[in-house]
Amino acid sequence: MSPVTEMLLLVLLNCLFTQCIADIPVHCLIEEVIGIWRVKMTEPVKTSEEFACGHELPDNFMTVLQNGDSYETPIFEKSHKYQTFEHDIHLISESEGLATICILSGPRKGCVNGTWTMVYDEAIIVKSPDYDLLMFLQYEIKPEFRNRHITSMENLDYFNSLCTLSFSGWWSEGGTKDKGCAIGRNISPVEKAKIHSSEMRMEGEKSTFMVSPSSLLQLQSRDRVRHRHRSGNRMSLVNAASEDSEIKTFLDEEWKVDIGLINYINSNNFGWTAHKDSAKTFAGMSRREVFKMGGRHRYHYNNADKGTTLEKVDVSHEVSITLNQMKDETTKKNELKRRQCIEEKMPKQFTWQGAQGFDKDIMTPVVDQGSCGSCYAEASVDAATIRYRIAHYNSHESESRSVVFSVDEVLNCAPQNQGCDGGYPDIVGFYAKHIGLITKDCSPNFSSNDDNKKECKTDCKRYYAHDFDYVSGSAWKVSVADMMKDIIENGPIAVAVDATDELFVYQSGVFNAVIEDSDVIVSSTHKSFWEKTTHAVMIVGWDEISWIVKNSWGPSWGDNGYFRLKRGVNEIAVEALPTAIYFTESKRPANKNAPDVSEC
Repeated sequence: MSPVTEMLLLVLLNCLFTQCIADIPVHCLIEEVIGIWRVKMTEPVKTSEEFACGHELPDNFMTVLQNGDSYETPIFEKSHKYQTFEHDIHLISESEGLATICILSGPRKGCVNGTWTMVYDEAIIVKSPDYDLLMFLQYEIKPEFRNRHITSMENLDYFNSLCTLSFSGWWSEGGTKDKGCAIGRNISPVEKAKIHSSEMRMEGEKSTFMVSPSSLLQLQSRDRVRHRHRSGNRMSLVNAASEDSEIKTFLDEEWKVDIGLINYINSNNFGWTAHKDSAKTFAGMSRREVFKMGGRHRYHYNNADKGTTLEKVDVSHEVSITLNQMKDETTKKNELKRRQCIEEKMPKQFTWQGAQGFDKDIMTPVVDQGSCGSCYAEASVDAATIRYRIAHYNSHESESRSVVFSVDEVLNCAPQNQGCDGGYPDIVGFYAKHIGLITKDCSPNFSSNDDNKKECKTDCKRYYAHDFDYVSGSAWKVSVADMMKDIIENGPIAVAVDATDELFVYQSGVFNAVIEDSDVIVSSTHKSFWEKTTHAVMIVGWDEISWIVKNSWGPSWGDNGYFRLKRGVNEIAVEALPTAIYFTESKRPANKNAPDVSEC
Protein backbone atom coordinates (compact mmCIF):
# COMPACT_ATOMS: atom_id res chain seq x y z
CA MET A 1 0.00 0.00 0.00
CA SER A 2 1.46 3.34 -1.03
CA PRO A 3 1.93 6.23 1.43
CA VAL A 4 -0.72 8.21 -0.45
CA THR A 5 -3.21 5.35 -0.16
CA GLU A 6 -2.39 5.11 3.53
CA MET A 7 -3.13 8.79 3.89
CA LEU A 8 -6.48 8.32 2.17
CA LEU A 9 -7.42 5.60 4.62
CA LEU A 10 -6.86 7.68 7.71
CA VAL A 11 -10.03 9.72 7.82
CA LEU A 12 -12.19 6.65 8.39
CA LEU A 13 -9.99 5.39 11.18
CA ASN A 14 -11.90 7.79 13.40
CA CYS A 15 -14.95 5.63 12.90
CA LEU A 16 -13.28 2.23 13.22
CA PHE A 17 -10.97 1.96 16.17
CA THR A 18 -12.34 1.86 19.67
CA GLN A 19 -12.03 4.90 21.84
CA CYS A 20 -10.48 5.56 25.22
CA ILE A 21 -12.64 8.55 26.17
CA ALA A 22 -15.63 8.87 23.81
CA ASP A 23 -17.86 5.88 24.37
CA ILE A 24 -21.35 6.23 22.82
CA PRO A 25 -22.47 7.67 19.45
CA VAL A 26 -24.15 10.87 20.60
CA HIS A 27 -23.13 14.53 20.39
CA CYS A 28 -25.16 17.22 22.17
CA LEU A 29 -24.15 20.78 23.03
CA ILE A 30 -25.26 22.50 26.21
CA GLU A 31 -27.74 24.75 24.38
CA GLU A 32 -29.51 21.66 23.06
CA VAL A 33 -29.94 20.30 26.59
CA ILE A 34 -30.99 23.25 28.76
CA GLY A 35 -34.69 23.53 29.55
CA ILE A 36 -37.17 21.73 31.81
CA TRP A 37 -36.65 17.99 32.07
CA ARG A 38 -39.47 15.73 33.24
CA VAL A 39 -37.67 12.89 35.03
CA LYS A 40 -39.32 9.64 36.05
CA MET A 41 -37.56 8.22 39.13
CA THR A 42 -38.18 4.85 40.76
CA GLU A 43 -38.59 4.05 44.41
CA PRO A 44 -35.31 2.81 45.95
CA VAL A 45 -34.07 -0.45 44.45
CA LYS A 46 -33.17 -3.35 46.74
CA THR A 47 -30.09 -4.94 45.14
CA SER A 48 -26.94 -3.98 43.26
CA GLU A 49 -28.25 -5.98 40.28
CA GLU A 50 -31.35 -3.80 40.15
CA PHE A 51 -29.15 -0.68 40.31
CA ALA A 52 -27.74 -1.65 36.89
CA CYS A 53 -31.12 -0.25 35.73
CA GLY A 54 -31.27 -2.56 32.71
CA HIS A 55 -27.70 -1.97 31.53
CA GLU A 56 -25.00 -4.60 31.10
CA LEU A 57 -21.82 -4.90 33.22
CA PRO A 58 -19.93 -3.20 31.66
CA ASP A 59 -22.43 -1.51 29.39
CA ASN A 60 -22.72 -1.99 25.63
CA PHE A 61 -23.82 0.98 23.56
CA MET A 62 -26.35 -1.16 21.64
CA THR A 63 -28.15 -2.56 24.72
CA VAL A 64 -30.50 0.40 25.11
CA LEU A 65 -31.41 0.30 21.43
CA GLN A 66 -31.95 -3.44 21.25
CA ASN A 67 -34.19 -3.34 24.34
CA GLY A 68 -36.25 -0.37 23.15
CA ASP A 69 -35.37 1.93 26.05
CA SER A 70 -37.73 4.93 26.17
CA TYR A 71 -39.56 7.18 28.63
CA GLU A 72 -42.74 5.19 28.15
CA THR A 73 -41.05 1.77 28.40
CA PRO A 74 -37.74 2.15 30.27
CA ILE A 75 -35.45 -0.88 30.32
CA PHE A 76 -35.29 -0.86 34.11
CA GLU A 77 -38.94 -1.97 34.11
CA LYS A 78 -38.31 -5.00 31.90
CA SER A 79 -37.69 -7.31 34.87
CA HIS A 80 -39.03 -5.29 37.81
CA LYS A 81 -42.03 -3.09 38.40
CA TYR A 82 -41.46 0.01 40.49
CA GLN A 83 -43.50 2.81 41.91
CA THR A 84 -42.25 5.94 40.15
CA PHE A 85 -42.32 9.65 40.92
CA GLU A 86 -41.94 12.48 38.42
CA HIS A 87 -39.55 15.33 39.05
CA ASP A 88 -39.25 18.49 36.97
CA ILE A 89 -35.63 19.59 36.74
CA HIS A 90 -35.01 23.01 35.22
CA LEU A 91 -31.51 23.22 33.80
CA ILE A 92 -31.19 26.98 33.92
CA SER A 93 -27.74 28.35 33.27
CA GLU A 94 -25.16 26.93 30.90
CA SER A 95 -22.32 29.07 32.31
CA GLU A 96 -23.04 28.73 36.02
CA GLY A 97 -24.54 25.22 35.97
CA LEU A 98 -27.62 26.06 38.06
CA ALA A 99 -30.69 23.84 38.32
CA THR A 100 -34.06 23.94 40.07
CA ILE A 101 -35.40 20.52 41.05
CA CYS A 102 -39.15 20.25 41.66
CA ILE A 103 -40.62 16.98 42.95
CA LEU A 104 -44.15 16.80 41.59
CA SER A 105 -45.51 14.03 43.83
CA GLY A 106 -44.75 11.93 46.88
CA PRO A 107 -43.57 12.80 50.40
CA ARG A 108 -40.79 15.12 49.21
CA LYS A 109 -43.02 17.27 47.00
CA GLY A 110 -41.56 20.76 46.55
CA CYS A 111 -38.66 22.62 44.89
CA VAL A 112 -34.98 22.93 45.80
CA ASN A 113 -31.92 24.43 44.14
CA GLY A 114 -29.11 22.32 42.75
CA THR A 115 -26.38 22.22 40.12
CA TRP A 116 -25.83 20.38 36.88
CA THR A 117 -23.20 19.78 34.23
CA MET A 118 -22.68 17.95 30.98
CA VAL A 119 -20.54 14.84 30.83
CA TYR A 120 -18.58 15.76 27.71
CA ASP A 121 -21.27 15.79 25.01
CA GLU A 122 -23.03 12.61 26.08
CA ALA A 123 -24.76 12.82 29.45
CA ILE A 124 -26.20 15.03 32.20
CA ILE A 125 -25.28 14.97 35.89
CA VAL A 126 -27.63 16.81 38.26
CA LYS A 127 -26.80 17.33 41.94
CA SER A 128 -29.59 18.18 44.38
CA PRO A 129 -29.27 18.41 48.17
CA ASP A 130 -30.79 14.91 48.39
CA TYR A 131 -29.39 12.93 45.47
CA ASP A 132 -27.20 12.84 42.36
CA LEU A 133 -28.71 11.99 38.97
CA LEU A 134 -26.89 10.64 35.91
CA MET A 135 -28.60 10.20 32.53
CA PHE A 136 -27.08 9.55 29.09
CA LEU A 137 -28.64 11.35 26.14
CA GLN A 138 -30.38 9.32 23.49
CA TYR A 139 -29.24 8.29 20.03
CA GLU A 140 -30.83 6.14 17.34
CA ILE A 141 -29.75 4.29 14.25
CA LYS A 142 -30.72 6.17 11.10
CA PRO A 143 -33.56 4.49 9.18
CA GLU A 144 -31.37 3.69 6.19
CA PHE A 145 -28.95 1.70 8.37
CA ARG A 146 -31.41 -0.21 10.58
CA ASN A 147 -31.06 -3.40 8.56
CA ARG A 148 -27.29 -3.34 9.00
CA HIS A 149 -25.74 -5.54 11.70
CA ILE A 150 -23.98 -2.98 13.90
CA THR A 151 -21.78 -4.33 16.66
CA SER A 152 -19.35 -1.45 17.02
CA MET A 153 -19.27 2.27 16.36
CA GLU A 154 -17.57 1.75 13.01
CA ASN A 155 -19.28 4.82 11.60
CA LEU A 156 -20.80 7.61 13.68
CA ASP A 157 -22.88 8.66 10.69
CA TYR A 158 -25.02 5.57 11.25
CA PHE A 159 -26.57 7.38 14.22
CA ASN A 160 -28.75 10.38 15.05
CA SER A 161 -28.45 12.28 18.34
CA LEU A 162 -31.71 12.94 20.23
CA CYS A 163 -30.68 15.68 22.62
CA THR A 164 -34.07 16.20 24.32
CA LEU A 165 -34.39 12.59 25.49
CA SER A 166 -32.40 10.40 27.85
CA PHE A 167 -31.86 6.69 28.22
CA SER A 168 -32.42 4.93 31.54
CA GLY A 169 -30.04 6.31 34.15
CA TRP A 170 -29.39 6.36 37.87
CA TRP A 171 -30.20 8.39 40.98
CA SER A 172 -28.47 7.89 44.31
CA GLU A 173 -28.17 9.52 47.71
CA GLY A 174 -24.58 8.27 48.01
CA GLY A 175 -22.76 5.40 49.69
CA THR A 176 -25.06 2.78 51.19
CA LYS A 177 -28.08 5.10 51.16
CA ASP A 178 -31.08 4.84 48.85
CA LYS A 179 -30.61 4.66 45.10
CA GLY A 180 -32.70 3.86 42.06
CA CYS A 181 -33.29 4.26 38.33
CA ALA A 182 -34.44 7.25 36.29
CA ILE A 183 -35.24 8.37 32.76
CA GLY A 184 -36.03 11.85 31.41
CA ARG A 185 -37.25 13.99 28.55
CA ASN A 186 -36.95 17.71 27.94
CA ILE A 187 -40.52 19.06 27.92
CA SER A 188 -39.50 22.69 27.40
CA PRO A 189 -36.23 22.91 25.49
CA VAL A 190 -34.72 26.36 24.94
CA GLU A 191 -34.15 25.46 21.31
CA LYS A 192 -36.41 23.44 19.04
CA ALA A 193 -36.02 19.70 19.39
CA LYS A 194 -33.23 18.48 17.13
CA ILE A 195 -32.48 15.21 15.48
CA HIS A 196 -29.06 15.42 13.94
CA SER A 197 -26.26 13.18 12.83
CA SER A 198 -23.93 11.94 15.53
CA GLU A 199 -21.03 12.39 13.11
CA MET A 200 -19.41 15.70 13.98
CA ARG A 201 -17.84 17.95 11.40
CA MET A 202 -16.47 21.44 11.28
CA GLU A 203 -17.33 23.08 7.97
CA GLY A 204 -17.13 26.76 8.74
CA GLU A 205 -14.41 27.44 6.20
CA LYS A 206 -13.95 26.37 2.60
CA SER A 207 -10.86 24.44 3.54
CA THR A 208 -11.45 22.11 6.46
CA PHE A 209 -8.44 20.40 7.96
CA MET A 210 -8.86 17.35 10.17
CA VAL A 211 -5.96 15.35 11.55
CA SER A 212 -6.00 11.57 11.82
CA PRO A 213 -3.30 9.37 13.41
CA SER A 214 -0.90 9.94 10.56
CA SER A 215 2.16 9.94 12.79
CA LEU A 216 1.54 6.26 13.31
CA LEU A 217 2.46 5.61 9.70
CA GLN A 218 5.79 5.59 7.94
CA LEU A 219 5.13 8.36 5.46
CA GLN A 220 7.63 10.44 3.57
CA SER A 221 7.82 14.02 4.78
CA ARG A 222 6.83 15.25 1.33
CA ASP A 223 3.55 13.29 1.67
CA ARG A 224 3.01 14.50 5.21
CA VAL A 225 3.20 18.27 4.98
CA ARG A 226 0.22 19.11 2.79
CA HIS A 227 -0.84 22.56 3.86
CA ARG A 228 -0.03 25.39 6.20
CA HIS A 229 -3.13 26.59 7.94
CA ARG A 230 -2.82 29.53 10.34
CA SER A 231 -0.33 27.53 12.27
CA GLY A 232 3.14 28.98 11.86
CA ASN A 233 5.37 25.93 11.53
CA ARG A 234 2.69 23.53 12.75
CA MET A 235 1.76 20.90 10.19
CA SER A 236 -1.76 20.55 8.82
CA LEU A 237 -3.06 17.55 6.93
CA VAL A 238 -5.90 16.81 4.56
CA ASN A 239 -7.38 13.33 4.52
CA ALA A 240 -9.80 11.53 2.22
CA ALA A 241 -11.89 8.35 2.53
CA SER A 242 -11.58 4.85 1.16
CA GLU A 243 -13.41 1.51 1.42
CA ASP A 244 -14.17 -0.01 4.82
CA SER A 245 -12.51 -3.31 3.89
CA GLU A 246 -9.24 -1.59 3.08
CA ILE A 247 -9.29 0.24 6.37
CA LYS A 248 -9.98 -2.86 8.42
CA THR A 249 -7.05 -4.62 6.75
CA PHE A 250 -4.92 -1.55 7.33
CA LEU A 251 -5.85 -1.45 11.03
CA ASP A 252 -4.86 -5.07 11.56
CA GLU A 253 -1.35 -4.51 10.21
CA GLU A 254 1.51 -4.04 12.66
CA TRP A 255 2.07 -0.50 13.88
CA LYS A 256 5.49 0.99 13.14
CA VAL A 257 7.28 4.05 14.43
CA ASP A 258 7.28 7.05 12.11
CA ILE A 259 10.95 8.03 11.91
CA GLY A 260 10.09 10.90 9.55
CA LEU A 261 7.90 12.52 12.19
CA ILE A 262 10.57 12.07 14.87
CA ASN A 263 13.17 13.75 12.66
CA TYR A 264 10.77 16.58 11.85
CA ILE A 265 10.11 17.27 15.55
CA ASN A 266 13.76 17.11 16.59
CA SER A 267 14.92 19.33 13.71
CA ASN A 268 12.56 22.13 14.79
CA ASN A 269 12.53 24.11 18.01
CA PHE A 270 9.26 22.90 19.49
CA GLY A 271 10.55 22.76 23.07
CA TRP A 272 10.49 18.97 23.34
CA THR A 273 12.18 15.95 21.86
CA ALA A 274 10.88 12.74 20.32
CA HIS A 275 12.52 9.32 20.27
CA LYS A 276 11.64 5.91 18.87
CA ASP A 277 12.39 4.28 22.24
CA SER A 278 9.32 5.96 23.71
CA ALA A 279 7.25 3.78 21.41
CA LYS A 280 8.66 0.49 22.73
CA THR A 281 5.50 -0.03 24.71
CA PHE A 282 3.60 -0.38 21.41
CA ALA A 283 5.95 -2.98 19.93
CA GLY A 284 4.14 -5.88 18.29
CA MET A 285 0.76 -4.18 18.43
CA SER A 286 -1.53 -3.67 15.49
CA ARG A 287 -2.52 -0.17 14.48
CA ARG A 288 -5.99 -0.87 15.90
CA GLU A 289 -4.54 -1.70 19.34
CA VAL A 290 -2.31 1.37 19.40
CA PHE A 291 -5.14 3.67 18.34
CA LYS A 292 -7.27 2.19 21.12
CA MET A 293 -4.67 3.26 23.69
CA GLY A 294 -4.67 6.84 22.46
CA GLY A 295 -8.38 7.27 22.01
CA ARG A 296 -10.40 8.17 18.99
CA HIS A 297 -10.60 11.43 17.09
CA ARG A 298 -14.11 12.78 16.79
CA TYR A 299 -15.61 15.14 14.24
CA HIS A 300 -17.74 18.16 15.00
CA TYR A 301 -21.31 18.63 13.99
CA ASN A 302 -22.21 21.69 11.97
CA ASN A 303 -25.89 22.45 12.39
CA ALA A 304 -25.89 25.61 10.28
CA ASP A 305 -28.85 24.45 8.22
CA LYS A 306 -30.91 24.29 11.40
CA GLY A 307 -29.97 27.72 12.66
CA THR A 308 -26.93 26.93 14.79
CA THR A 309 -23.46 27.90 13.64
CA LEU A 310 -20.43 26.08 14.97
CA GLU A 311 -17.12 27.77 14.49
CA LYS A 312 -13.49 27.41 15.42
CA VAL A 313 -12.10 29.44 18.31
CA ASP A 314 -8.56 29.97 19.50
CA VAL A 315 -8.01 29.01 23.12
CA SER A 316 -5.14 31.26 24.12
CA HIS A 317 -5.87 31.56 27.83
CA GLU A 318 -8.30 30.17 30.37
CA VAL A 319 -9.97 33.55 30.92
CA SER A 320 -11.15 33.72 27.30
CA ILE A 321 -13.61 30.88 27.84
CA THR A 322 -15.26 31.12 31.21
CA LEU A 323 -14.94 34.80 32.01
CA ASN A 324 -16.47 35.83 28.70
CA GLN A 325 -19.54 33.77 29.57
CA MET A 326 -20.16 36.03 32.56
CA LYS A 327 -22.36 38.91 31.47
CA ASP A 328 -21.87 41.03 34.57
CA GLU A 329 -18.59 42.98 34.47
CA THR A 330 -18.31 43.02 38.26
CA THR A 331 -18.62 39.25 38.36
CA LYS A 332 -15.89 38.95 35.74
CA LYS A 333 -13.54 41.21 37.67
CA ASN A 334 -14.17 39.43 40.96
CA GLU A 335 -13.59 36.02 39.42
CA LEU A 336 -10.37 37.14 37.75
CA LYS A 337 -9.21 38.66 41.06
CA ARG A 338 -10.00 35.40 42.88
CA ARG A 339 -8.01 33.33 40.41
CA GLN A 340 -5.03 35.68 40.49
CA CYS A 341 -5.07 35.62 44.29
CA ILE A 342 -4.99 31.82 44.36
CA GLU A 343 -2.18 31.57 41.80
CA GLU A 344 -0.08 34.09 43.74
CA LYS A 345 -0.33 31.92 46.85
CA MET A 346 0.67 28.73 45.04
CA PRO A 347 4.33 27.62 45.09
CA LYS A 348 6.24 27.97 41.82
CA GLN A 349 6.82 24.23 41.78
CA PHE A 350 4.92 21.38 43.39
CA THR A 351 4.55 17.66 42.79
CA TRP A 352 3.12 14.76 44.78
CA GLN A 353 6.24 12.82 43.76
CA GLY A 354 7.95 14.47 46.72
CA ALA A 355 5.41 16.56 48.64
CA GLN A 356 6.38 18.00 52.01
CA GLY A 357 5.09 15.95 54.92
CA PHE A 358 4.39 12.82 52.85
CA ASP A 359 6.47 9.77 52.02
CA LYS A 360 7.36 9.22 48.37
CA ASP A 361 5.41 5.96 48.41
CA ILE A 362 2.24 8.03 48.55
CA MET A 363 2.52 7.78 44.76
CA THR A 364 1.80 4.68 42.69
CA PRO A 365 3.96 3.17 39.92
CA VAL A 366 3.35 3.88 36.24
CA VAL A 367 1.19 1.21 34.57
CA ASP A 368 0.77 0.07 30.99
CA GLN A 369 -2.89 -0.07 30.01
CA GLY A 370 -2.12 -2.29 27.02
CA SER A 371 -4.56 -2.40 24.13
CA CYS A 372 -7.59 -1.92 26.40
CA GLY A 373 -9.22 1.51 26.07
CA SER A 374 -9.04 1.90 29.84
CA CYS A 375 -7.29 5.26 30.16
CA TYR A 376 -10.32 6.86 31.87
CA ALA A 377 -10.33 4.16 34.56
CA GLU A 378 -6.54 4.09 34.95
CA ALA A 379 -6.30 7.86 35.45
CA SER A 380 -9.33 8.31 37.72
CA VAL A 381 -8.84 5.20 39.88
CA ASP A 382 -5.11 5.96 40.23
CA ALA A 383 -5.95 9.51 41.32
CA ALA A 384 -8.57 8.13 43.73
CA THR A 385 -6.01 5.74 45.24
CA ILE A 386 -3.51 8.53 45.90
CA ARG A 387 -6.21 10.91 47.15
CA TYR A 388 -7.49 8.29 49.58
CA ARG A 389 -3.94 7.78 50.90
CA ILE A 390 -3.51 11.54 51.34
CA ALA A 391 -6.90 12.00 53.04
CA HIS A 392 -6.14 9.20 55.53
CA TYR A 393 -2.38 9.74 55.80
CA ASN A 394 -2.40 10.78 59.44
CA SER A 395 -5.20 8.43 60.49
CA HIS A 396 -4.74 5.27 62.51
CA GLU A 397 -5.90 3.08 59.65
CA SER A 398 -3.01 0.77 58.89
CA GLU A 399 -4.11 0.25 55.28
CA SER A 400 -4.46 3.92 54.43
CA ARG A 401 -0.93 4.37 53.04
CA SER A 402 -0.93 1.19 50.98
CA VAL A 403 -4.48 0.89 49.67
CA VAL A 404 -4.71 0.32 45.90
CA PHE A 405 -8.15 0.53 44.33
CA SER A 406 -9.09 -1.88 41.55
CA VAL A 407 -9.14 -0.60 38.00
CA ASP A 408 -10.38 -3.98 36.73
CA GLU A 409 -13.49 -3.86 38.90
CA VAL A 410 -14.43 -0.43 37.55
CA LEU A 411 -13.80 -1.62 33.99
CA ASN A 412 -15.83 -4.80 34.28
CA CYS A 413 -18.58 -4.00 36.78
CA ALA A 414 -19.75 -0.44 36.05
CA PRO A 415 -23.03 -0.16 34.10
CA GLN A 416 -22.28 3.52 33.49
CA ASN A 417 -19.15 3.00 31.34
CA GLN A 418 -18.24 0.70 28.47
CA GLY A 419 -15.24 -1.17 29.89
CA CYS A 420 -12.36 -1.39 27.42
CA ASP A 421 -14.51 0.43 24.88
CA GLY A 422 -14.29 3.73 26.75
CA GLY A 423 -15.73 5.91 29.48
CA TYR A 424 -15.21 9.12 31.46
CA PRO A 425 -13.33 9.99 34.66
CA ASP A 426 -16.26 11.93 36.13
CA ILE A 427 -18.52 8.90 35.72
CA VAL A 428 -15.90 6.86 37.58
CA GLY A 429 -16.37 9.53 40.26
CA PHE A 430 -20.11 8.80 40.24
CA TYR A 431 -19.25 5.11 40.66
CA ALA A 432 -16.87 5.84 43.55
CA LYS A 433 -19.49 7.85 45.43
CA HIS A 434 -22.57 5.77 44.78
CA ILE A 435 -21.34 2.19 44.24
CA GLY A 436 -17.93 2.35 45.89
CA LEU A 437 -14.43 1.22 44.99
CA ILE A 438 -12.85 -2.06 46.10
CA THR A 439 -9.19 -2.83 46.60
CA LYS A 440 -7.07 -4.58 44.01
CA ASP A 441 -6.44 -7.59 46.27
CA CYS A 442 -10.20 -8.23 46.60
CA SER A 443 -10.95 -7.80 42.91
CA PRO A 444 -11.51 -10.89 40.73
CA ASN A 445 -8.88 -11.70 38.12
CA PHE A 446 -10.90 -10.59 35.12
CA SER A 447 -8.01 -11.41 32.77
CA SER A 448 -8.20 -15.07 33.79
CA ASN A 449 -9.81 -17.68 31.55
CA ASP A 450 -11.55 -19.10 34.59
CA ASP A 451 -15.13 -17.86 34.29
CA ASN A 452 -15.71 -18.48 37.99
CA LYS A 453 -13.33 -15.64 38.77
CA LYS A 454 -15.07 -13.11 36.56
CA GLU A 455 -18.21 -12.43 38.61
CA CYS A 456 -18.47 -8.91 40.01
CA LYS A 457 -18.08 -9.30 43.76
CA THR A 458 -20.54 -7.87 46.25
CA ASP A 459 -18.81 -9.06 49.44
CA CYS A 460 -15.71 -6.85 49.18
CA LYS A 461 -15.34 -3.85 51.47
CA ARG A 462 -16.49 -0.76 49.60
CA TYR A 463 -14.66 2.56 49.89
CA TYR A 464 -17.06 5.41 49.17
CA ALA A 465 -15.99 8.85 48.00
CA HIS A 466 -17.64 11.81 49.70
CA ASP A 467 -18.05 13.58 46.39
CA PHE A 468 -16.83 13.96 42.81
CA ASP A 469 -16.90 16.93 40.50
CA TYR A 470 -15.24 18.84 37.72
CA VAL A 471 -12.66 20.93 39.54
CA SER A 472 -14.29 24.20 38.50
CA GLY A 473 -17.83 22.94 39.07
CA SER A 474 -18.97 22.05 35.56
CA ALA A 475 -17.66 20.98 32.18
CA TRP A 476 -15.57 23.47 30.17
CA LYS A 477 -15.29 25.98 33.04
CA VAL A 478 -11.53 26.18 32.81
CA SER A 479 -9.63 27.55 35.81
CA VAL A 480 -5.92 26.87 36.17
CA ALA A 481 -5.99 28.42 39.64
CA ASP A 482 -8.66 25.99 40.84
CA MET A 483 -6.76 23.07 39.35
CA MET A 484 -3.58 24.03 41.22
CA LYS A 485 -5.53 24.58 44.44
CA ASP A 486 -7.27 21.21 44.22
CA ILE A 487 -4.06 19.32 43.39
CA ILE A 488 -2.06 20.72 46.30
CA GLU A 489 -4.96 20.41 48.77
CA ASN A 490 -6.26 16.95 47.89
CA GLY A 491 -3.99 15.17 45.42
CA PRO A 492 -3.62 14.42 41.70
CA ILE A 493 -6.55 14.97 39.34
CA ALA A 494 -7.66 13.09 36.24
CA VAL A 495 -7.88 15.15 33.07
CA ALA A 496 -9.10 14.45 29.55
CA VAL A 497 -6.74 15.39 26.71
CA ASP A 498 -6.62 15.15 22.95
CA ALA A 499 -3.87 12.56 22.48
CA THR A 500 -2.41 13.91 19.27
CA ASP A 501 -0.27 11.69 17.09
CA GLU A 502 3.07 13.16 18.16
CA LEU A 503 2.44 12.20 21.79
CA PHE A 504 3.22 8.57 20.99
CA VAL A 505 6.90 9.41 20.37
CA TYR A 506 7.36 12.06 23.12
CA GLN A 507 10.56 11.67 25.13
CA SER A 508 11.26 14.84 27.12
CA GLY A 509 10.58 18.58 27.37
CA VAL A 510 7.34 20.58 27.46
CA PHE A 511 5.01 18.94 24.97
CA ASN A 512 2.96 20.94 22.50
CA ALA A 513 1.12 19.65 19.46
CA VAL A 514 3.00 20.23 16.20
CA ILE A 515 0.28 18.93 13.88
CA GLU A 516 -2.59 21.34 13.38
CA ASP A 517 -5.84 19.98 14.79
CA SER A 518 -8.82 22.33 14.66
CA ASP A 519 -11.24 20.49 16.89
CA VAL A 520 -12.41 23.33 19.11
CA ILE A 521 -15.89 24.75 18.62
CA VAL A 522 -18.35 27.14 20.16
CA SER A 523 -21.94 27.85 19.32
CA SER A 524 -22.37 31.44 18.24
CA THR A 525 -25.92 31.42 19.63
CA HIS A 526 -25.17 30.69 23.27
CA LYS A 527 -21.38 30.49 23.28
CA SER A 528 -21.47 26.87 24.37
CA PHE A 529 -17.93 25.60 24.51
CA TRP A 530 -16.98 22.10 23.37
CA GLU A 531 -13.58 20.64 22.66
CA LYS A 532 -12.44 17.24 21.48
CA THR A 533 -10.74 14.92 23.97
CA THR A 534 -9.65 11.33 23.32
CA HIS A 535 -7.46 10.19 26.23
CA ALA A 536 -7.27 10.53 30.02
CA VAL A 537 -4.16 11.12 32.13
CA MET A 538 -3.36 12.34 35.64
CA ILE A 539 -1.77 15.65 36.70
CA VAL A 540 0.47 15.19 39.74
CA GLY A 541 1.90 18.72 39.99
CA TRP A 542 3.47 21.62 38.14
CA ASP A 543 6.60 23.68 37.64
CA GLU A 544 6.97 27.31 36.58
CA ILE A 545 5.65 26.78 33.05
CA SER A 546 4.09 23.34 32.81
CA TRP A 547 1.91 20.62 34.27
CA ILE A 548 3.61 17.39 35.35
CA VAL A 549 1.49 14.58 33.93
CA LYS A 550 1.43 10.82 34.50
CA ASN A 551 0.41 8.63 31.56
CA SER A 552 -0.67 4.97 31.42
CA TRP A 553 1.52 3.82 28.51
CA GLY A 554 4.17 2.15 30.66
CA PRO A 555 7.46 3.41 32.20
CA SER A 556 9.42 3.06 28.94
CA TRP A 557 7.28 5.74 27.30
CA GLY A 558 8.20 9.42 27.64
CA ASP A 559 10.09 10.55 30.74
CA ASN A 560 9.72 7.34 32.77
CA GLY A 561 6.02 7.29 31.99
CA TYR A 562 5.49 11.03 32.62
CA PHE A 563 5.37 14.10 30.40
CA ARG A 564 5.05 17.85 30.77
CA LEU A 565 2.41 20.10 29.21
CA LYS A 566 2.50 23.87 28.98
CA ARG A 567 0.31 25.34 31.70
CA GLY A 568 -2.35 28.03 31.23
CA VAL A 569 -3.00 27.68 27.49
CA ASN A 570 -5.21 24.58 27.47
CA GLU A 571 -2.66 22.61 25.46
CA ILE A 572 -4.33 19.53 23.94
CA ALA A 573 -7.42 20.39 26.04
CA VAL A 574 -5.72 19.54 29.36
CA GLU A 575 -7.54 22.32 31.23
CA ALA A 576 -11.00 21.67 29.80
CA LEU A 577 -12.32 18.77 31.91
CA PRO A 578 -10.30 18.34 35.14
CA THR A 579 -12.05 15.81 37.39
CA ALA A 580 -11.60 15.21 41.11
CA ILE A 581 -12.79 12.53 43.54
CA TYR A 582 -12.94 13.64 47.18
CA PHE A 583 -12.47 11.54 50.30
CA THR A 584 -12.95 14.39 52.76
CA GLU A 585 -16.27 15.94 53.75
CA SER A 586 -17.26 19.16 51.99
CA LYS A 587 -14.09 18.90 49.84
CA ARG A 588 -12.09 19.94 52.89
CA PRO A 589 -8.31 20.14 52.16
CA ALA A 590 -6.57 16.87 53.02
CA ASN A 591 -3.06 18.33 52.84
CA LYS A 592 -2.48 20.44 55.94
CA ASN A 593 0.62 21.95 54.31
CA ALA A 594 -1.36 23.50 51.46
CA PRO A 595 -1.40 27.32 51.24
CA ASP A 596 -4.35 29.04 52.90
CA VAL A 597 -6.43 30.64 50.15
CA SER A 598 -9.55 31.31 52.22
CA GLU A 599 -9.14 35.07 51.85
CA CYS A 600 -9.29 34.75 48.06
